[in-house]
Amino acid sequence: MSVYSGSRVAVTGASGFIGSALCALLLEQGATVLPVPHSKTGAVYPAIPDAEVLFHVGGGGGIAAADADPAGDLRAHATSTLELLAAQREGRFGRLVLLSSAAVYGRVQGVVPEDTPARPLAPYGVSKRAAELYVLAAVQRHGTDAVIGRLGNPYGPGQRSLVVYDLAKRALTDGAPFRVFGAGDAVRDFLHVRDVAMALQVVGSRAESGSITNIGSGQPVSILELARTIAVAAGLPPSAARPDGEPEPGKVNTFAPDVTRLAALGFEPCVALPDGIAETVAWVRSTL
Repeated sequence: MSVYSGSRVAVTGASGFIGSALCALLLEQGATVLPVPHSKTGAVYPAIPDAEVLFHVGGGGGIAAADADPAGDLRAHATSTLELLAAQREGRFGRLVLLSSAAVYGRVQGVVPEDTPARPLAPYGVSKRAAELYVLAAVQRHGTDAVIGRLGNPYGPGQRSLVVYDLAKRALTDGAPFRVFGAGDAVRDFLHVRDVAMALQVVGSRAESGSITNIGSGQPVSILELARTIAVAAGLPPSAARPDGEPEPGKVNTFAPDVTRLAALGFEPCVALPDGIAETVAWVRSTL
């Protein structure tokens, strides 16, 4: 039985890629799910329901959207978090679970633990870090009950952008060969959206207030290996994935969250990469 079975659970961004997966999992486990309505004018979240816990997974449109409208992105992440913290102090809900991003780390190499200094380099990471700091300040100043999860690279059905979707669409439309940008040697950590939802529940129910927990699979892969897995799922030979360039000097080659802390909370991913990729490729095929 889920720890949230029978509980009232509020979710921002409930109709989004991650939010919808989280809501589906909560409903399966017997929670009463309360979507938090979003407004593009005035307060970001003008009507916050009474709940035992609120998952703040809503936000801006991603890195490119943040670059195009950094003020709007700041409002979507930092201002919205301030509004939720004020509602929490009024007693509208119990624990706040903030979904942040590994983008807050900035340009770092390797497997990155949570105590790595946060030095974001782009508006998206800056706004996510600002939201984190507001939460951490509220915990220290007001005794707020709140936790933070930093997510790496989610993927799955419903995601219409980023590397897995782009490679799957290329494999399905171009066939063999299809292009993999650069040398394909960059290493990243990919986590299926259902596992993201489960990890958020684990962090929300088990992490200590004021803590930050990386969210990832703990099984990083190269982009070329990922592309070859996508090729197979698309009915192509692995060799259909063709790098189109050389390694880029100075580029962050390996970046993955250290998920030791998440594992200690009891999380283990359930969706193996080949299975998740096959499901995602089938979904992308259905949208073409």
